[in-house]
Amino acid sequence: MAVSGGGSPLLWQHLFWFLAHPEVYVLILPAMGIISEVIANNTRKPLWGYKSLVYSVFAVGFISFIVWAHHMYLTGMGTKISTFFQTTTMIISIPSVIILTCLFISLWGGSIRFNTQMLFALAFLPMFGIGGLTGLPLGFNFSDLHLHDTYYVIAHFHYVVAPGTIFGLFAGIYHWYPKITGRFMNEFWGKVHFWLSLLFMNAVFQPMFLQGMHGMIRRMYNGGATYAAAADQVGLAPEIIDLNRWVSRRVVPWPRPDSVHHQFLLEHSEGQEGHQRQSLGRDDLGMGYSDSAAARQLRQADCHLSRAIRVQRSRTSVGLHDAVSA
Repeated sequence: MAVSGGGSPLLWQHLFWFLAHPEVYVLILPAMGIISEVIANNTRKPLWGYKSLVYSVFAVGFISFIVWAHHMYLTGMGTKISTFFQTTTMIISIPSVIILTCLFISLWGGSIRFNTQMLFALAFLPMFGIGGLTGLPLGFNFSDLHLHDTYYVIAHFHYVVAPGTIFGLFAGIYHWYPKITGRFMNEFWGKVHFWLSLLFMNAVFQPMFLQGMHGMIRRMYNGGATYAAAADQVGLAPEIIDLNRWVSRRVVPWPRPDSVHHQFLLEHSEGQEGHQRQSLGRDDLGMGYSDSAAARQLRQADCHLSRAIRVQRSRTSVGLHDAVSA
């Protein structure tokens, strides 16, 4: 298919993910260093397996550059290439597990101070573990066919990066602020800050695993009109579903009820509720993502939508011209 300007969408994806995947580890590795420092100070003993931990950090940084295409299984890559990236993705989990193991065992036999920075460091361990374990299904190409580009990916990513980067940052602030300024921070409000952060971070991202496994896509081209259907699938209360409908129609920019655009979205969303998400690749394993059935359906919907918008604009321009002439 000819592309204006001679661009290659596949090359763009390779360049993007070759940057974006190591970038995730650029965010998480400094947080691991902060957590290690906080745990060593507040257990009042040296870290267990210090050399193994340091070597694993270097290994994670290196291997992060050769796993980028596990985001691209649906582009139609061959079985050999997908197997290579699937294997490297499984390998990078090994040093990650070593890092967590060293930090967990470092707690054994320590005289632990449960201050605010230690609470943030302790919460980092299980939440990062959940993020790592939920990434394994995304690393296998056969299970990624269903989970790719769903809310499951958002939940996995944020369980790795949000507690990793944010909890590590807060632990570092609570740990080093008194050392830098000579003034202690309020422990009561620090623990309130921690427990509220832990509670709401899990409340926001935990349901996304279930939503993703039920097929809720992460990018909604119709402005969220079918969000209520996905909310209903995970068993949310009717009041929450009504709230989702209210938000999607008031917060999300929505066309006027009398517009052609609005009528098209309503008609198209009715046909989408029954098959919100299709598994790409079951019938098209040898074809690229752009040639799959779901992609063709979305292209047809975009064509109808652009045609409807052009009709609406032409009618509006004609009406304005008649008004000026009169």
